[in-house]
Amino acid sequence: MIKGLIVGTVHTGDFFERLRAEEREKGLGEGQRRKLESRPRLDGEILREILRLWQEKPWDCLCIAETPQAVEAARVLGVPCIGYRNPGQEESRLWGLDWLLEGFQEIDWRFLEMVHTRALGRPVVIEETKRLTIREMTVEDLDALYVLYRETSPGRFVENLDPDRRVEEARTKAYIRYMYGLHQFGMWVLVEKSSGCLVGRAGFGLVDYRGRTEMDFGYLVGKAWQGQGYAKEAGRAVLEYGRDFLYLKSVCAYTHPENLPSRAVLEKLGFEIQEELKAEGERLLRYEIIFPGACKTSQPML
Repeated sequence: MIKGLIVGTVHTGDFFERLRAEEREKGLGEGQRRKLESRPRLDGEILREILRLWQEKPWDCLCIAETPQAVEAARVLGVPCIGYRNPGQEESRLWGLDWLLEGFQEIDWRFLEMVHTRALGRPVVIEETKRLTIREMTVEDLDALYVLYRETSPGRFVENLDPDRRVEEARTKAYIRYMYGLHQFGMWVLVEKSSGCLVGRAGFGLVDYRGRTEMDFGYLVGKAWQGQGYAKEAGRAVLEYGRDFLYLKSVCAYTHPENLPSRAVLEKLGFEIQEELKAEGERLLRYEIIFPGACKTSQPML
């Protein structure tokens, strides 16, 4: 958890007050409350002094910086950093950062925690259900994923693993950095809480449909855990994440007409059949779920 947030810009508006309101809503006590500091000017000396006064480790904090000097200070001290593109300082160039904010309107503690967790090289937990932890995959998950894919045919709707472990490891690292890091979604892993076993995957991908890009839901559950409601449990949590955090208006899903178990799961989750089509010579059913409040018109979501 972030223990301190240091913002090196004056363009925060009601940002800090919104964060404090969120903390009050969650009922965080004074001992749990994160420290907040806003400084229009931020350099190595000021940043070092803030950390000294807080008595916090650099990697337990997060810095939002708008100048190259502040970014460099955070890098030298080992403080994870997000950049802010100040419209009044076009000459400033912020290099080497995974995140560059253009405003604070939709930034909250959950977003900041996710960025901070990834900066430390740890997987972000997307959701937790009664029996499952749904989180981003890691390179360390590959052994379990190879077993899962060997025992369960993923089909065309879940990308298979490369037979060459070295190739798959490189691909996984890129996926973690760019899919999770930039898009905030992807295929996540399902970990059974009681055993700690990786029992499947669920999440979102991107598909082209009639000239537009839309979000596609997919899942895979290992044979030993099938028939126990894990697909429905994970699917419901993933769809709620898509609706509440990614602000999706709708999600599609594809399956074969003969795949009755998959169709049953989709329909229990609220998906409805839209059409039957052919893709690469295969008959497919296209399902879609429209979230409450969204207009049921064919509009690109991305």
